[in-house]
Parts: sequence; C-alpha cells; structure tokens
Amino acid sequence: MLISYTTYAYHFVLVVAVLTLTIVSFLITNKSSVQLTLFQVILDDDGIFSIVKDYNSTMETSEEVKEQFQLLANSRYSFFGCWLYMTPLPVTINKKSKTKQLFIYRDSLSAKDFSRLSQVIRSLSSST
Repeated sequence: MLISYTTYAYHFVLVVAVLTLTIVSFLITNKSSVQLTLFQVILDDDGIFSIVKDYNSTMETSEEVKEQFQLLANSRYSFFGCWLYMTPLPVTINKKSKTKQLFIYRDSLSAKDFSRLSQVIRSLSSST
C-alpha cells in the first residue's frame, strides 16, 4: 500500500477497496431479512401463562403453536417491569422441567395489562 501511495495506482486501489466493501455490506443486509412473528399472551387468575404463536398470518393457513407455563410464586414486579419465573406445562415425571425466566418492561404493556399482571403476581406471592 505504501508503494502505491506515491503512484497513480493508489486511487485505483482505493476505489476498488471502497466498492468491494460497499457491495459486500449490501449483500449482507439483504441476506438477513427478518420475518415478524405474532404472539398472543393469555394470563388467567391461577397464573397459567399461555403463549399462542401465529407463524402464518394468512387467512388460509394459520399454524398456531400453544405453549403453557405456570407462573411461580417467586415472580416479582417493580417500577421497571416484571420478572416472571415460569415452569412449562404439562409437567412430566420423567423429564425435569427447567424454570424459565422472562423480563417484561413496564412500557411494553398497557397500564391495564401491567396492573392485571402485577395483581396475578401479588396473589401468587400471598398464597404461599
């Protein structure tokens, strides 16, 4: 590179390097297209947390996967959000069910939904 700095080839090498980096960056950004996944979360009074994932939002084929979790009593809520400790349902005897943790920021929920979630967490904590 130092030799080409003093010659006319310096500008040619510089243009080729910049064009190569630009083309590679465009290829990388176009390759990683992200598909959005829709979620519907249902919470009942007993602390059963159901997540329904809708992978195809077309009317003809709607592929739904439903996962259910039981909220545990050590779930907490605060000014910033909620720490949810959950165990998957149904719990099988042969497999150990690992506790899953999820943090939900307060501003990602509406005021009504956050109030409902904190009410369920409070009732779980007081029942034990």
